[in-house]
Formats: sequence, C-alpha cells, structure tokens
Amino acid sequence: MAYTVLKPINIGGKRRIIGEVLNDNDVAAGRVYSLVKSGYISEIKTIPEVVNENIKEGIDVAELKQLTINIPIKQNDGVFDIEVALDDAVEVFTILQSKVEEATERIKKIEKEEVLILIDATDSRKSVKATAAEQAKKINQKIEDNGENNSSMESDGQEDLSAAETTNDTDSDDEKQEGEE
Repeated sequence: MAYTVLKPINIGGKRRIIGEVLNDNDVAAGRVYSLVKSGYISEIKTIPEVVNENIKEGIDVAELKQLTINIPIKQNDGVFDIEVALDDAVEVFTILQSKVEEATERIKKIEKEEVLILIDATDSRKSVKATAAEQAKKINQKIEDNGENNSSMESDGQEDLSAAETTNDTDSDDEKQEGEE
C-alpha cells in the first residue's frame, strides 16, 4: 500500500512534505488509520482497487477500464493531444511525485511511448527526462527489431544473395592483400 502526504508532518523522524509518496515501511501500521482520519496522509488507490469499489456501486467495469483521457502537450510547433488510459495517467502522476531514484526505476518498466512522452513533457528533472528518453529509445529499438525480423522472413532469398555477394567481395579483397605482400 502506498500513501501520499496531504499536510506537512514528521513521520519516522523525517519531515514529510505535501505530495510525497510513502510506502508501507515508511508509516507504522498502528498510525495509518489515525493519520488518514486526521487528513495528514491519503491512501493511493490503483485502478483495480477503484474498479472493485465501483463493482459494488453498480458501475460498468468494462466502461471504466476503457476510459482514456486526452492531454494537450505544448511544443514549439504547436499543441498536440496524447491519449492515455486512466491507469497510465495515474502512473505519470505517481512518478511526478516520486523521488528521482524511485521515478527512474518506475520509468524503466514502462512499455508505452505515450506515457514516456507525457513524463518528458511534465517532469522538469533532468535525470528523469533522460531516463524517459532512454526508455523510449529502447521501445523504438524493439519495434524496429521486430519490424526487421518480420521483413527478413519475407525476403530471406534476398538476404542470402547479399550475404553471398559480401562473402565474394571479402574473398577478392583477401586475394588482393595476399598478392600485395
């Protein structure tokens, strides 16, 4: 379970600021209830928890899972919208509130380019932006590799020809070098 700080407070001998994310081990189990009731911290709910609560209230779960949000992103050449699922938007806000080390670890697990673009556009920390850009490159590389694998299956004959030509070229280069010696 994770919590977010709503009011400045000392917990575990450390000063906690508004928006800071706390883990289970940051807050003593006996104090959680009183801190939530007093309004000092709030439980961070994930999408599955919200879905389970809404099932009890009779809201259609399929509709809730399909909800997306369009977020306008300003660029030098104008504004464009990025469509993200609600759970992805929650992840972005969790990263924005996290410490740099935790944020970079969470970013390394992201597989959606839209989420990385949103993080890059909203987070001002250089190391977080760099990690998001690095992860985006990895995703694009995977896509390119998969594309090359698919196209290579279609053109195996062409690769065999080009491999043979390359081998012949290197053989003739070796013969030239032997003749020069």
